[in-house]
Amino acid sequence: MKSRIFLLITLLISLSIITLAQTSRGTVSGIVADQTAAIIPGAQVTLSNTETGVVRTSVTNAEGVYRFDAVELGTYSVKISANNFGTVSKNNIVVSANQITQVDTQLSPGSQELSVDVTTESGALLQTEAPVRGGNIETQRITELPFSSRNPVSLALTLPGVSSNRNGFGAATFSVNGGRGRSNNFLIDGTENNDISVAGQGFQITNPDAVKEVSVQTSNYDAEFGRAGGAVVNTITKSGTNGFHGTLAFLYDTTADDALTSSQARDPENVLRGRPPSGTENIYSATIGGPIVKNRTFFFGAYQEDRQRSSSQAQLTTPTAAGRTALRALFPTGASANVDLLLSATQNAVANASPFNLALGTVNGVNRGNIEFGTFFRNYPALSIDHQWQARIDHQLSEKDQLSGRMLSDRLTSPKGGIAEFEGFDADYSQRLYNLLLTETHVVSSTFTNEARLGYNRLDFGFPLSDPSGPAGQLPRIAVTSISSLGANTSFPQGRIANNYTFQDTVTNVRGNHTIRGGVDLLRQISTQAAPFQPRGGLTYTSSTGYTPFANFVDNFGGASGTAARDFGSAVYFPSLFRTAAFVQDRWRASEALTLTLGVRYEYFGKPFNTLKTPAFTGLFNVDPATRTGPFGQPNKVRGDWNNWAPTIGIAYSPKNKTGLLGKILGDNKSVIRTGYQLGYDSFFNNIASNAAVSSPNIIATSIPSTTGNGLRGLANFSAQIPATQAALNPLSA
Repeated sequence: MKSRIFLLITLLISLSIITLAQTSRGTVSGIVADQTAAIIPGAQVTLSNTETGVVRTSVTNAEGVYRFDAVELGTYSVKISANNFGTVSKNNIVVSANQITQVDTQLSPGSQELSVDVTTESGALLQTEAPVRGGNIETQRITELPFSSRNPVSLALTLPGVSSNRNGFGAATFSVNGGRGRSNNFLIDGTENNDISVAGQGFQITNPDAVKEVSVQTSNYDAEFGRAGGAVVNTITKSGTNGFHGTLAFLYDTTADDALTSSQARDPENVLRGRPPSGTENIYSATIGGPIVKNRTFFFGAYQEDRQRSSSQAQLTTPTAAGRTALRALFPTGASANVDLLLSATQNAVANASPFNLALGTVNGVNRGNIEFGTFFRNYPALSIDHQWQARIDHQLSEKDQLSGRMLSDRLTSPKGGIAEFEGFDADYSQRLYNLLLTETHVVSSTFTNEARLGYNRLDFGFPLSDPSGPAGQLPRIAVTSISSLGANTSFPQGRIANNYTFQDTVTNVRGNHTIRGGVDLLRQISTQAAPFQPRGGLTYTSSTGYTPFANFVDNFGGASGTAARDFGSAVYFPSLFRTAAFVQDRWRASEALTLTLGVRYEYFGKPFNTLKTPAFTGLFNVDPATRTGPFGQPNKVRGDWNNWAPTIGIAYSPKNKTGLLGKILGDNKSVIRTGYQLGYDSFFNNIASNAAVSSPNIIATSIPSTTGNGLRGLANFSAQIPATQAALNPLSA
């Protein structure tokens, strides 16, 4: 079966003689005719970029059709001439990403030259050829509309069918037409920008002045776009022009003018201050672009530094001063290891708000009374420094060849950027992101264009413990219902690195009134991931008959449903995949008003989970208690998904007639009617939802049952269940 599909894909590509890339550029196309609507073959068409002076030429074919593919975004003029006809120039033609700018022209006999401003023509902005729905967020909206994230992609929320992905998976993503946030495909300049681990955007450009445009296709997009059941979102970076242009920007934000939130208002210090804890953000950004060689070589660069300084706050439930005094009176130093630990860990976190009592219960007929707890507001300095760079060079090798190179870099450091709790148990955060692209566009002939792309992007995220040699790296995670947990969060340390290598190549072939595109898109990912892991173990104390969870913690008893768990082995695994896509598409302009699109795409997403020795954990009850082996230690494989065929059918109809009621309402390029059908496939993600799926020989987890009576309250109940893990799970008994 696999060999037959492979041969079919190979044959498809060979017959097409064309290959695929997810273009970030636009297209200028049209039909040249005379005043009687008779087509004019052999007309000379010149496309000129008014900002860079770059010129491309073409000739109309036997059907009177001309087409320029892989056109850089910007403003253009089109000059059309033919023997025995006057020359027509059309100016102010705006080329947008992933859109076809239709410039049809009628030539008049004679030698008179005519110049037309297309902005005065009816329907100039309508996309009359493609069935795709969505929208383009152009430079003006990016620079003038307010949006808090500074990532222009978030402006997709202004488009129909796009809504917030609140509480959903994914980094800086959204829901399109009711789909999951994971269903979107994010690109930068037409190449891979997906976080294949948790979904969403990998690299986020947060300097709006560095973005030319954001193209959002929400449905009925061409077969060359895939890997998505939702939207295809393409961020286009800026390039240089013949004029020197640049920007300088400074943004300052402070919490001094912020109101207190309901939770912040519980802190007496905040109430006395009248505002939240101090915090400032300073963003410095600059861009510069211009010519290196006029009409030939251009550069563009951008830099942004984002510095956030604040006094962050964590709300912790700890003993009050009265509660600490009562605990120490009941349990002198050394009488209870757990009480000693609690008082030591919270010595700088004495609760001063919202007091409440937790009962210790009766032992040997003596009622030990209540211990007062409350809320402690831990204020700690938080610093985040983000440096983001962007550089791009575009070079016109000749009229038929253009070479472009672009680099993005982002380096962010945030001490205590993880979940901060008690002092000594914090985690830091850092990210190192790189995105590189090399593009070569070759115009083979007036009907044949090739666009090759070679890309690389690297995602490096890390959450190391702030002090791994201190208590955070030694103690288990101790969870007691109703009070704040002790120990480092079990999510830390963790991190991941993904290296994505992409190759794309596009050829477009115009045959009569048919435009044929197709080919392959290859991605190789090599990753290293450290999943959330519990090498230090974890203990959970719950209630039992007559005793609160806190009372059981003091007595070192698990309670009715307490647990002890520890992960053994290594949290590091190495997912990798080779993703392949192939497509072929024919766009047929059946008439001046009707365009039909027919295409098919095939996708294979690889098998990253087969890099793991044991991709699944089958549960504790299958574990041999003596050898600690079981089905989870047996290797298994995930079968490949080889049947991802995605057809696409589209119809775009733009009435041309001017007579009659419908002609007056819909005709003369005033409207476009679109319909179509498309099948899409969501990619899978290589993260592991459970920390059980790691390359480890054993994973131990157990329930700690309750026992009747008070004389057995202690560690004996733990060691009776899992004696081999007693020392590792409970260093407090030392």
